[in-house]
Amino acid sequence: MPPTTVVVEAKGRFDAAAAHALAAFVRGVPEITVDFAHAPGVDPRALAILVRELTEDRHRAVRIVGLARHEERLLRYLGAPVAAPRAADAESAIGAVAGSAAQ
Repeated sequence: MPPTTVVVEAKGRFDAAAAHALAAFVRGVPEITVDFAHAPGVDPRALAILVRELTEDRHRAVRIVGLARHEERLLRYLGAPVAAPRAADAESAIGAVAGSAAQ
């Protein structure tokens, strides 16, 4: 029996072959988080493949985190769940808000 929750850290280039391999690896897992924070190269076609394959099962909970803003926009167009922005972006936003509040 597969685990109920899987967290996958994508590293390196994420292409179509990686998307298919990841989808096969997590087949049957009801809750998945894919973290792209350490994947500097994410092929937009690979994201489309991943979203299509991971969301085929409507009962599956899928979270995708760690993408750049333009990749997050692509996922939204595809109807995929996108979590909070990268930690560095969040820290920059917090710093900007804190800096403006201090003035």
